[in-house]
Amino acid sequence: MVGEYGLYCDGKMFAIVADDQLFIKPTDAGRAWISAQGTLQEAPPYPQAKPPPKPKKPASAS
Repeated sequence: MVGEYGLYCDGKMFAIVADDQLFIKPTDAGRAWISAQGTLQEAPPYPQAKPPPKPKKPASAS
């Protein structure tokens, strides 16, 4: 059976399994976990996918 399966923790999806591959949500925690497992390989989920938005820097209190 071929399909896509979301992985959830506390009601939030953090990864998906599709076509026998694990895709981790691109967060700092996700990247840290992947890096601890070996080489980090980031790639778009499909060929025409837009890149994820860059995290916004918090406004500094002056």
